Amino acid sequence: MRQQWQSSEKQLLCTLVAENTQNARVNWKNVASAFDNRTPTQCKLQFRNVLQTCPRVNFVWSEQIEFELFVLVKFFGKKWTFLQQNYFSDLNPEQIRVKFYELNRKQQLQCEFERKNGADFEEKVVQMALGRIQGSGNAETQERILTDVLMQIQRKKE
Repeated sequence: MRQQWQSSEKQLLCTLVAENTQNARVNWKNVASAFDNRTPTQCKLQFRNVLQTCPRVNFVWSEQIEFELFVLVKFFGKKWTFLQQNYFSDLNPEQIRVKFYELNRKQQLQCEFERKNGADFEEKVVQMALGRIQGSGNAETQERILTDVLMQIQRKKE
């Protein structure tokens, strides 16, 4: 079973890679031996694909940047290195690829959910929001929640 890398594990991985690098070669067996549940291959992939070439591991994906990624992939294709070099220099090609497929999967799930729930979708969202509003006593919070829901419904219709 695959487990997510915790931030403490990522920090330890970076430290261990620095300590176990000699002549530009990393001893991945030594690195992995410090972890209870990681193989040398997992350590190598995590470091190379996520940590090594990305100065900003905590890159923030706004809706605008996610949209740009979709448009660029549609126009140029799945040329991750090209996209990284020309449009997403703060990320490595693997991070771009993973984000694209994550967004693609999220979009598929949303479409499937809407297909299964049909026209009842908007009504369910409003009912859910009203339930949240009733639970909060603050009038400003109630108004903000309702405004957010109505804006989302409007976006869905566009």
